[in-house]
Amino acid sequence: MAMAFITIPFLPPASACYVVFLAVVLFFLFRWFLERKQNNHVYSNWPFLVSVPVLFLNSHRIYELLTEAFIKLGSTSFYLKGLVLSNIDYLVTCNPKNLEHIFKTNIANYPKGKNFMQIFDILGDGIFNADSESWQMQRKDAHSAFSHILKRFGGTKNRWCDRQIDVYKACLNA
Repeated sequence: MAMAFITIPFLPPASACYVVFLAVVLFFLFRWFLERKQNNHVYSNWPFLVSVPVLFLNSHRIYELLTEAFIKLGSTSFYLKGLVLSNIDYLVTCNPKNLEHIFKTNIANYPKGKNFMQIFDILGDGIFNADSESWQMQRKDAHSAFSHILKRFGGTKNRWCDRQIDVYKACLNA
């Protein structure tokens, strides 16, 4: 039994699989084009790759890109889609209340999960891998240790700045 070939005038003879693949690609490109025209996105959503090319091409200025997005949207939070089949999407925020809610007030609602623990297993059970109550205890300990160091550093920095100002004033008066 011979295979059936579909011929398209501007393409060489192809199997049905090739035509189906071409139709799927054209469908996603058409959908992408319509979404781009209908929605006023801050960045381009590419077919299949979504926002990855934009982030990659602007990796040297990622903070500026995110700041521009916040300004254009007039919001302090927005949703950033990852690769189509990766199931990784991001909520990007610069609102201090949101950050406080996530990192301090309601940390139990945002566990790191098993995958995170496996990836960063080398860090042990420290503050970077801790969840919920363990994290809060370690955060309090780290906060007290660092605040003591920062107070000492701040005093040293202020004395150094005062001396530099005195030196500059003496140079100007001379």
